[in-house]
Amino acid sequence: MPLWALVLMAEVALAVALTLTPHLAAGHALIIPVPPRWDLPARMLVANRARTNLDWRCSAAGRAARRDACDVPDFCHSADGVCASGRGRNAAQRVLRGLLLGLFAYSGFFLVIALAIERIGIAASFAIAGIVAGVIQFLTLRIIRGSPASGRRQIGFD
Repeated sequence: MPLWALVLMAEVALAVALTLTPHLAAGHALIIPVPPRWDLPARMLVANRARTNLDWRCSAAGRAARRDACDVPDFCHSADGVCASGRGRNAAQRVLRGLLLGLFAYSGFFLVIALAIERIGIAASFAIAGIVAGVIQFLTLRIIRGSPASGRRQIGFD
């Protein structure tokens, strides 16, 4: 498929997914109790250890097993660094919506890489792609928060 068609499909899929996710009321997801300061570092340590163990086992299992069963995510996180599991439906919906919104910058980054890496080289491509992703993320944040003049949220995501 041509690159423009793939990009169009990705952006349409993200837009459809955003329209299908529930619009959340303004405010913050309630996180009770507030996790202690050591919670996130402990989760990262445990996830890293589990991932290292999984990688070691998968390297011994062979190529087919690695492809089929050994690629799993380490752990989930939200904007405040707290895992949404066990925090309720509202928190999980916020994580999903945030992920979907962030994927626009992700796709912009890789579009620039695909278009530029052979023409201008690795370093320049990644620098430009990083700038493009940053601009897309900034614009997404502006849309999420709504324009300052209107004083309202346009997407319903905090």
